[in-house]
Amino acid sequence: MKLTGLPAISAAAIAYRWAPGLSIMEHDGDSLLISAIMVWKVPEALREVALNLDEWHTEHELLNGVASHRVIAVLSGLRRWSAGGTVIQELRDSSGLPLIRVRQVDGTLLQDARERHGRVRLSRFTVMRQEGNELVIEQPASNTVVYCIDPRVAMLAARLAAGASVTELHDLGLDAEDVARIIACFVVGEIAQEVNSEGHLAEEGDPRLRPWAWHDVAVHFRSRRGKHRYSAHGSYHLSEKQAPEPGLKAPMSSSVITLPVVDIDALRATDASLTSVIEDRFAGRDYSEQPLTLEQLSELLFRSSRVRWFSGQAEDLPYDHTSRPYPTGGATYDLELYITIAKCAGIESGFYHYDPDNHALEFLSPPSTATEQLLTDAHNATAGLASPQVLITVASRFARISWKYEGMAYATTLRNVGVFYQTIWLIATAMGISCCPLGGGDTAAFAAASGLDPMLESNVGEVCLGAMSADGARGNRALTARQGAWSKRA
Repeated sequence: MKLTGLPAISAAAIAYRWAPGLSIMEHDGDSLLISAIMVWKVPEALREVALNLDEWHTEHELLNGVASHRVIAVLSGLRRWSAGGTVIQELRDSSGLPLIRVRQVDGTLLQDARERHGRVRLSRFTVMRQEGNELVIEQPASNTVVYCIDPRVAMLAARLAAGASVTELHDLGLDAEDVARIIACFVVGEIAQEVNSEGHLAEEGDPRLRPWAWHDVAVHFRSRRGKHRYSAHGSYHLSEKQAPEPGLKAPMSSSVITLPVVDIDALRATDASLTSVIEDRFAGRDYSEQPLTLEQLSELLFRSSRVRWFSGQAEDLPYDHTSRPYPTGGATYDLELYITIAKCAGIESGFYHYDPDNHALEFLSPPSTATEQLLTDAHNATAGLASPQVLITVASRFARISWKYEGMAYATTLRNVGVFYQTIWLIATAMGISCCPLGGGDTAAFAAASGLDPMLESNVGEVCLGAMSADGARGNRALTARQGAWSKRA
């Protein structure tokens, strides 16, 4: 029975090899397949084949010398490993040269791909990138990653941006059967889709997909485990390539304003309750004529962001780590705070860096075109409802967090920003300070203001602050708003 619309593939046309990051280890008489986070026992019948998969081998080569009663077990093992993403498949042309390599999880194998007779076009979520010396094409929400070994495959993919059929791609210098199999692989991997009679993809009318931008799909699905085999955990993958970033950033200026220390024990007895500040929190965008004071800013920074304690490298954490009022992944504390002062009693306008260990402000520059752009951008981000008296720009030292976390570093940074937002917002509420964290910022303006290389450190969050107006709006609650339906039971 024929399982595919394509001709049966030759045993010499597909080769196999363990995927990167996998190795075979002998232990207590067993062969173990080991990855960074998983260990599998290799069945005795597949041990010899498993040892050979350190190099590329075709089915024909792997079956050479295998006893007839073990052939089915070997073929089943290859298919199972290929479908599980532990083995990469390589499609070769009639002369034995590789065209593509495919790594997938729970996908349709190359042998089973169905021929597509209509026109095919790339998904808008498809990305092409470089990995090692190879061009990679994938749709991150899917389960298939294709490595374009032959440059003609990259040309084929480029032609699919506008849509094409197998017969229209006859001029690439590839056999028609190879073109058909590559396109079939793209379709089953959702890298491309068949178009309808009007030339549209099904995804274009899919309400599930309209809310997604391509970069959101890539970050979401590649920073979490799922139908892929990329790392997304604390692997310490840079530990043998570079030293970890220090837990505390080196001083940025010799001009320093030492801020007053806050009596936390006194606050424990007098401060508003957690329930009160959670219930009273709102997005404050109305300010009084009297500006925020340096004393208020100092207390807010101390209570939300100071270093409570510092510890050097330890066996369980091989990098400096600190504790601060807000939590972060792995105690990395990659976030740095930069303060743009527009109007604050007791301190000159300008651009500052907060030193959380010494609880001090380091003066970086007077007001400039760049700092003005930061303030303008914050104003626009509030729909023109607020011009912050003080703007906190939250930046990330990316190498600080990515030294440990692989695949999920940036996603973890955004989680860190979220918990920082909640922490500073609740403290500002307790203090009666108008506070409004923002959803976007200008990376170019921050780079110009700070003089920092944005690949080393860049802004990932912003917080508007000001002295609270006595009669201003309390957040975005409409006058006609009702309480939650639960209130009928209260």
